[in-house]
Parts: sequence; structure tokens; C-alpha cells
Amino acid sequence: MVELEVEVSDPALLSSLARWLGRSPDTRVRRVAVPPGAGELGAADIVIAVVSSSALAALVQVIPEFIRSKRSPVVVKLRHKGRTIEVSADNATDAATMLDKLTGQ
Repeated sequence: MVELEVEVSDPALLSSLARWLGRSPDTRVRRVAVPPGAGELGAADIVIAVVSSSALAALVQVIPEFIRSKRSPVVVKLRHKGRTIEVSADNATDAATMLDKLTGQ
């Protein structure tokens, strides 16, 4: 199983993003609060998505679909094992490249 931390630039969209991710096969999604980073105030919510390795590619393809469905610019950050990628409308076209960057392949 692969665990991803998922954050969205607009916190109001977090529940919507969690629902989109939950539609992917073999995916468990939960929302958690994370403590603020240095110089930040208040906790932030993120989504933790746990997927099978075979379902990871399908999950990564959902992110660009989610971004394109929104009217305002949205950035989604994915974190896995110390690697972080940011997905926006500008770079959301190549899911395979995103997956390679995230998994270090």
C-alpha cells in the first residue's frame, strides 16, 4: 500500500478533493489536521490517501481532472516518502511524469 499526503491551495476545496480521490479504485481516504509549520498560524487539514501500488496511477490521473473541473486556479500538492510535487493547470497534462517524480522512478 502507498500512502500519499494531499493538500489543496484552497482549503474550501479539501472535502471536494477527498470525494474525487475516493472514487479511485482501491483507495481509502481520510482527512487529518496537521500542525502548523514554522512561522505559520493554526493547523491545516490535509487528505491522506492510501492506495494499492497498482491503483496509484489511476489516483494520480484523478488530480488533473479535479483541477480542470474548478473555475479558479487550484494547486494540489502530493507528498510521498519525502518527495513533493505540485500539480496545477499548467503542468497537469502528463500523469506518468507526475507519478515518476512522486515515486522517484
